[in-house]
Amino acid sequence: MTSRTLRLFCISVILCLTAVAAQQLGLEVISLDGEAKVQRSDKKNWMDLGLGLKVGDNDIVETMFQTKLVLAFGGANTIIIGSNSKALINIQERQALDKKILDVSVTLFGGGVFAKAVSASHISIYTSNAVAETQNGSISSVVEPKTQESGFQILGGTVNIRSIAQKEGRDLSAGQTTMILPGREPTAPLYITYRHVTVLKHFFGDDYINNELSASGITPTEDRATRDRMSLAQNLGERAGAGASDEGFFKALFSANRVYGAILTDQTNRARRYRAIDRPEKIVNASTTLGAQFSFGAGGTGFFPAITLTPQFTFSPQLEVSLRLGLAANYTHAIGMYGFSSFAGILDKINYIVLRPLQNDLIIRLGEINDYSLGGGMVVNHFSNRNAYALFTPLGLTARYTWEDFLTVKAFSADISNFAVGGIYAEISQNQYRCGAGFFWDANQYSPLTQDNLRYDTLPTISKNNIVNAPESTALSMSVYQIDGSVDLFSVNNFTLTLAATLAQKLSLPHSDGFVVTLPEFRGEYNGFVLTAGLVTAAGRLVPGQLSAFYMSDRAWIVKPSRFSGAKDTFYTQNSALSEKKMSRALAFALRTNPFKGYALDLSYCWNIADRNALASDSGFRGPDISYMIGVSIDDGVFPKVHWARFAIGQAHAGLYPAGSSPFASWGYNLQLEALTQPLAFNTALTTYLRYYFLDLGAFDNKVHSGDNVFEMGIGLQWGIR
Repeated sequence: MTSRTLRLFCISVILCLTAVAAQQLGLEVISLDGEAKVQRSDKKNWMDLGLGLKVGDNDIVETMFQTKLVLAFGGANTIIIGSNSKALINIQERQALDKKILDVSVTLFGGGVFAKAVSASHISIYTSNAVAETQNGSISSVVEPKTQESGFQILGGTVNIRSIAQKEGRDLSAGQTTMILPGREPTAPLYITYRHVTVLKHFFGDDYINNELSASGITPTEDRATRDRMSLAQNLGERAGAGASDEGFFKALFSANRVYGAILTDQTNRARRYRAIDRPEKIVNASTTLGAQFSFGAGGTGFFPAITLTPQFTFSPQLEVSLRLGLAANYTHAIGMYGFSSFAGILDKINYIVLRPLQNDLIIRLGEINDYSLGGGMVVNHFSNRNAYALFTPLGLTARYTWEDFLTVKAFSADISNFAVGGIYAEISQNQYRCGAGFFWDANQYSPLTQDNLRYDTLPTISKNNIVNAPESTALSMSVYQIDGSVDLFSVNNFTLTLAATLAQKLSLPHSDGFVVTLPEFRGEYNGFVLTAGLVTAAGRLVPGQLSAFYMSDRAWIVKPSRFSGAKDTFYTQNSALSEKKMSRALAFALRTNPFKGYALDLSYCWNIADRNALASDSGFRGPDISYMIGVSIDDGVFPKVHWARFAIGQAHAGLYPAGSSPFASWGYNLQLEALTQPLAFNTALTTYLRYYFLDLGAFDNKVHSGDNVFEMGIGLQWGIR
């Protein structure tokens, strides 16, 4: 045998031995609950995995619903692939000093994986935008395949984590968590909570997670209040059902309908997202509760008491119903159960109905609408369907549907008995981009929504015989469309800067009847602080926040002339009061923050720096049109016996409604205090509220004077029966 032949023979033997050794490298299936499949590197078809089989280099593993696949290699080194997951496995062996090291890489396409490196191993977890590496630690990783957002929880040892674009990562130790969004650095590490542990146990097994927690000495942190344990997207869903504020402008993070996503969004929410503290629908924990309240209003010609019963029934997680049965004094001081003379009044006997037919993907709520905003509040801003003149509140509708946390559609109607005032808004959110579009309307501002059941005063009758600008003239409807969008410019160390723009235009087909533009608008977020600043330009018969808290009361009004003049009454709407030549520019600021545990602070201010021809009666510049709001909410983290409380003072368009009003005295002014206690005795909680505002009463002179003050107070209880 020649030397050449001998060399070829030796090389062939070495290659064969190497190939055999490579085939022997693999991860052995030591436990399988459910169904899992593998696609071998040299085959196209999929085969079932079972106990004792191995997963080799370049194999792709996929697990089905409610499956847990446990793989072991090199002794105690472990890989667990959770439910509905898909991953590529790579295995290589290398010589390091005096021992061989097995390099195992898991490329996670979607779902979750747990990895533990004990000895002679180096484990890497790759996602589309992140890398985690460890030689002496244990880690769980989850990834959302649609948005490619990645989350990591360190359960033992030390793990180095970085975004795919970074050269050097950050070392995290046991008990810490972080997440990485596409194109961003890892968020600041947080501590694992009990809720995280519960979910990890569900997907990776109690034994493995308990052992890691015990071995590493990890004590999970307490979750915050119940609402804070939700993901941000779930929280928005609850708020949509309750008719709370800010329905759409802050995009939902990750998948609200996947438990993996809930872990990541909860971490992000706790890391830097502002957490609103909203009024809870129920206080006591019972399927049946009885509420009773005594209240009175002072305004117009005196005091007007009311007694209201509100039984509540929870039939299932998908259906809650509450009724409202009351006796109240009307403007004549006669006490009775009013509202049966109209369909809207009969519907008022329904306090609320909440439907969740699709497990929070779809939430429908019938009832009073309060503090409801859409699309950043450009058109619908802290809207309420309560008409302050009336004894009853029409039955409103809010609905919210979310598809894969990519598309969210919201709709509302101030009164389902006529659908005269309402809107619909759709929002698409993908990674750092968000865009939305909406359409809002008032079918006919000349059509009064309240004709009977008046509380503080009787309103003049609208008739073509005694009204100038009678309803038969141009019926000034309000039809407004809105488009908006935002992009996150950058995110570094929990600071995110966002650029946004919004356009709203009022239509009077086929022409425009006014518009409002916010451009540019910058929003910065950092550890619970959200600061927004923008330049607002408005023209024509549209103002920012047209559908405000007092829109239902002030959308139309009558001005009575002096009784000696012989002139007719004049009928105004917000549309006809504004000038077609209106032009204004304003600076708008907003601050939302959780300054301390249990507090939520919400501030906004819009100051017109130039306002020309604002009203139809103007011929030049006028005084400033100012809108502001200061709100402070607390939960039981501040006072253990106080379940929820809020103080708020605000005003919409001081100087416009009515003309010449002041920053603290106009029809849009509102001061309120509301508080709910925890159940104190016999599963009973107390409720109370105070309100102070202005209505055009008595003289109907289109001015604010001492006779227009309205003060309301109520105190009641909520008793959990069973």
